[in-house]
Amino acid sequence: MKKIIYRRILALIIDSMIISVIFSVISPLFIKNFYLGSFTFFEKTWVISFHIYFIVFLCYFLFFDLLNNGITFGKMILHVRLVSEKNDSLPAKGTQFIRSLVKAIATTIPLISIIYYAIKKRTIQDVVAKTKTIYL
Repeated sequence: MKKIIYRRILALIIDSMIISVIFSVISPLFIKNFYLGSFTFFEKTWVISFHIYFIVFLCYFLFFDLLNNGITFGKMILHVRLVSEKNDSLPAKGTQFIRSLVKAIATTIPLISIIYYAIKKRTIQDVVAKTKTIYL
């Protein structure tokens, strides 16, 4: 069996490059940060906001997960596919939606995601959605 993790990383790099191109095209049209609020902690004001890149990232994965059976351009090129953990079939749309949302959040905090994978040998989004990625 081939090491699927290397294919997954390369697929994510390819997808991230595509997302970056999409972002660079549409970003001049939008405010880059959306202010959600602020709070004071240890006498310092912390601002809560998110970057438009997060929205582009989430939309990209939602689009492919929901409309292309979970196969992004990166996965197409590297011949990998998302399947249900139980029976190797295509996960339900709701499962794919949850997985995409968790993936978008987990990718914004890569250190935690890397540590989690190093310990569990599975990604956070796969554990939450009960899915796995296989080589075709």
